[in-house]
Amino acid sequence: MATKQQLPDGDVSKLDQQFQRWWIHGCYGLLMVGVGLMNFPTCPQEALLLQEDIVEAKEYLKQRGVDVSSS
Repeated sequence: MATKQQLPDGDVSKLDQQFQRWWIHGCYGLLMVGVGLMNFPTCPQEALLLQEDIVEAKEYLKQRGVDVSSS
């Protein structure tokens, strides 16, 4: 029967500290992603400009014989 190899106490506390550090950074990162998603800016003016660009691109492609009709 194999016995478990144990780490010296100093190594265990270093591992605990590293785990705590990564845990805190991970929680902080998830919090920042959540805050960013909640405050995600909407840009209605940019959406209108994009729609105009799409219409212009479709007209350009139609002039060159490309079928751009929606399915």
